Amino acid sequence: DVSGHIVSWNPGAERILGYRKAEIVGSHVSVFFTPEDREKGEPQRLLRQAAQDGRSEEDSWRVRKDGQRFWCTGAMGALHDSAGCVQGFVEIMRDNTERRLAEQNAFFLANHDPLTGLPNRARFMERLHEALINADRDAMRVAVLLLDLDRFKSINDHLGHHAGDELLRLVAQRLLRCVRETDTVARLGGDEFVVVLTRLKSLSAAELIAENIVRELGHNYEIEQQLVKSGASVGIAMYP
Repeated sequence: DVSGHIVSWNPGAERILGYRKAEIVGSHVSVFFTPEDREKGEPQRLLRQAAQDGRSEEDSWRVRKDGQRFWCTGAMGALHDSAGCVQGFVEIMRDNTERRLAEQNAFFLANHDPLTGLPNRARFMERLHEALINADRDAMRVAVLLLDLDRFKSINDHLGHHAGDELLRLVAQRLLRCVRETDTVARLGGDEFVVVLTRLKSLSAAELIAENIVRELGHNYEIEQQLVKSGASVGIAMYP
């Protein structure tokens, strides 16, 4: 109806959202929205837009009766009486979850290293470009740390590629623990990693983080019930 309460419900809606007609009629349409969208007032915004423009479109996450989220693509149209006054709305929606997840997965694979889950070289270049622009704008500094693992080839040769892959995954986890949320850790390939440190005031701040990284990566790794020692060489470049 005009205030957003459900007055009619068809089998397609029951199939997508999980509510039987007797359960849902009388409830407000906001029950299908995520908590974060409800907090932002998204249900009311869509109703207002449909009333003003005759139509509002949505392409976002919604919530089924069992709490599961699905990607909803739909449109809400206003219903008018003979005098042109809004009497209510009709909504048509489609469950496009599979398509949305496929798109997200394709984006992730194109921008991340499949072994470690870290950003890949292409994504690193994008993050670096953003960091340099922000450094100029905010009069701050950016540091790029290039890391090369010690003894990686020896570990690969003696323990096999499975051990080498596990070492790379463990290194990625330790690197992420050494940096802030605003920084970027990426894998360039092989045993090369790169870290972009943003919003720095001096070289010494980058050196402190680099020293912490060297110390963390120098601790032993337990791989296939063996203690493995590696470490890393680190170079630092500053901008400006």
